[in-house]
Amino acid sequence: MTKQINFLMTTSLLLAASMTTACQGSGGSGDSRIVGAAIGTDGVHGTSTPTPDFIEGEAAGPNTITLALRYVSYLNSAGTPVIDEATSQKIVRRVNELYAPCDVRFFIEEYVPAIPGDLGLAYGMSSMSELDPIRSQFESQDRLVVINTGNWSAPESANAWTTMPGYSPSGAVLEAQVATNGEIVAHEIGHYLNLDHVSTATNLLSPIVYKTSTVLTARQCEIVRQSAVDSWSAMRR
Repeated sequence: MTKQINFLMTTSLLLAASMTTACQGSGGSGDSRIVGAAIGTDGVHGTSTPTPDFIEGEAAGPNTITLALRYVSYLNSAGTPVIDEATSQKIVRRVNELYAPCDVRFFIEEYVPAIPGDLGLAYGMSSMSELDPIRSQFESQDRLVVINTGNWSAPESANAWTTMPGYSPSGAVLEAQVATNGEIVAHEIGHYLNLDHVSTATNLLSPIVYKTSTVLTARQCEIVRQSAVDSWSAMRR
């Protein structure tokens, strides 16, 4: 019998002008230690494999770690994506700027526009119990997964939830209102790579992400790089 673990990292949006997001510690939807969940493909339309889009002029060094992403965007009833492919590339470029001190970078290897209704999913999440079914549809064996849904109405929810390494189904799930915020995406990828919250407001993993919350320490970079080796080696390119 699989032991059920409730251990998720989460980000919630605050409307105060001086700050962007706040994370609210642990919570969750009953993640388990099962790995390798199958990905449903029904209702996933127009997948593509874009050319890697790194920081302009950036070249990989001998120690650079490059990780592939599966970047999912829900389509609304009019067929409009939560975040289109070009904007997704722009967001990932910002993520790469923030992770440059770690000599770690990411690229969208697969952009997936998805019709949630065709997958038995709602456009906007109304219950935290929907997180695992969302991840189960898109979890990948060889890509980190970032899933952008419609806006949520779940009263207990924050705006983004990410499983830590070792828990499955894996993936970062963000609602539409934070999809274009590169700092939030970078923060959630930090959880994906085994980073916990820290109390320093200028750190990217601050529970409240301000505009100035952009720092990753040398120790955090060590953790990120080790996680890429230990937990996500299949995602390396």
